[in-house]
Amino acid sequence: MAAPQGEARMLIDGELVDASDGATFDNINPATEEVLGVAADATIDDVTRAVAAARRAFDTTDWSTNRDLRARCLEQLKAALEEVREELRRVIVAEAGSPVALTYVAQLDEPINAFGFWIDLAKTYEFEKDLGQIVSTGLPSRGVEVREPIGVVGAITPFNFPLMLTLNKIGPALAAGCTVVHKAAPQTPWSASILGRLIAEKTDFPPGVVNILTSSRDEIGAALVRHPDVDMITFTGSTATGRAILEGAANTVKRVHLELGGKSAAIVLDDADMMMATGFLASMACAHSGQACARHTRALIPRSKYDEVTGTLKGLFQSLRVGDPNDAQFLHGPQISSEVAAASEIGRLPWLSRPLLWSTFVPTFGCSASQSAFAAASASAAIAGSPSRRARLAAASPTTWTAAIGSSRRCFSTSTRSRSPRRKRSSARFWP
Repeated sequence: MAAPQGEARMLIDGELVDASDGATFDNINPATEEVLGVAADATIDDVTRAVAAARRAFDTTDWSTNRDLRARCLEQLKAALEEVREELRRVIVAEAGSPVALTYVAQLDEPINAFGFWIDLAKTYEFEKDLGQIVSTGLPSRGVEVREPIGVVGAITPFNFPLMLTLNKIGPALAAGCTVVHKAAPQTPWSASILGRLIAEKTDFPPGVVNILTSSRDEIGAALVRHPDVDMITFTGSTATGRAILEGAANTVKRVHLELGGKSAAIVLDDADMMMATGFLASMACAHSGQACARHTRALIPRSKYDEVTGTLKGLFQSLRVGDPNDAQFLHGPQISSEVAAASEIGRLPWLSRPLLWSTFVPTFGCSASQSAFAAASASAAIAGSPSRRARLAAASPTTWTAAIGSSRRCFSTSTRSRSPRRKRSSARFWP
C-alpha cells in the first residue's frame, strides 16, 4: 500500500492554517514506529480563534435556519469523502495501525456510506410541530413545539476509530444547525485534517461552521471544554477524562454527551450454538488489538457450558495472529503506542493465569468472566509467529477507549421548547 501524504494544516474559520506559533508534531506509524509526517500543533490561541469563528457563524449567518444549505453542504462533504476514500484508507491504516480489513467496514466504508442518514435528517427532520389547542395557565391557547440547534458544539474524539467517530459527531451536529469545533486525537491527526481540507476546498460550508484542530498539547481539550462560548461538548474516550470534562463544563452549565470506557457484555443462552458464540467472542474481543468499546470483554454463559466455552476460547486466543495491518489476512495489528502496550502488559497479564467464576450477576447464568480471564494462554503464545517484530497485541486486555457506534443518533443536537406562534424566534442560541 502506497505511503499516505496526509495534511499538515488545520481548518479554522474556513481557511487551512498552521498553528499560531508555527509548531508541528510528528505523526507516528504505530506498526513501524516511523514518522509519517507532521501535523499542526494547535495552541490556546488557535482554540480561541476556532471558537470565535464557530460562535460568529452560528450567531450571524443563516446556517442554523437554512436547512437546504445544510443538506447541500453535507451532500458535498459525502461526495468529497467518496473521492478520497482510498487516500483515507491508507491514512487510517498508517496512523491508527488499524487492520486494513476493518477499513472496509466500521473504520471507513460504513461511516461514509451511513453519512447519508444525516443528509436525509437535515432535509426531513420536523423542527416545528403544531400541538393544536392546549390549556396553559387555565387559558386555552395554541401550542407549537420548536426544536432549535444548541449552538457551538465542541467534539473530542480518540484514536481508535478516528474518522468514524468524527463523522458520528459532526454529522448530527451540522444537520441540526449547530457549528462545530473538533479536536482530533494526537495519535491520528491526518484523519481529521484531511476532512478539514475537503470542507475548505470541496464544499460550500460558510467559514466558521466547521473548525478542526490537531494538537499534541493536553491543555487544548481542556480549553475547549471550559470555553464560555461553547454550548455543548461531545466526547468519546476514557472514564477518567469524562469525569474531568463534567467538572470543566460545570461552570458554564454546558450540555455534555459522554461515551466512556466500559465492559461490553455478551449474554450466551443455553440453547445457543457455542462454537459460533465463542468464535464471535474471540474475534470481537481482540479485533483491532482490543482498542474499541464494542469489544465483548465480558461474557455471561450457562454454568454447565463453562468448561466447553473456556476451553474453546483458550484455543482461539492461542491461535490469534498479529501482523502487518496492511495485510488483509490480519485482524490484529499494533497497539497505538509503546506506552499503551506497556500499560496493557503491566495491568492485565497477571490475570491470564487464573480464570474467574462470578456467580452473582444473573441467578440462572453463573459464569461471568472477562475475556482476559478466559484466556489461559500467555501473551507470548498469542503473538507467536508474528511476521511483524514491532506489532503489539493486547491479546487479553480490555480497552479503556471507546467507539461511538450508533451513539450519535441518540443525541441529535437540538433542544426543545414550546412557545406561542406569535413569539419572535430568538437567535437560536442554546436553550436549557
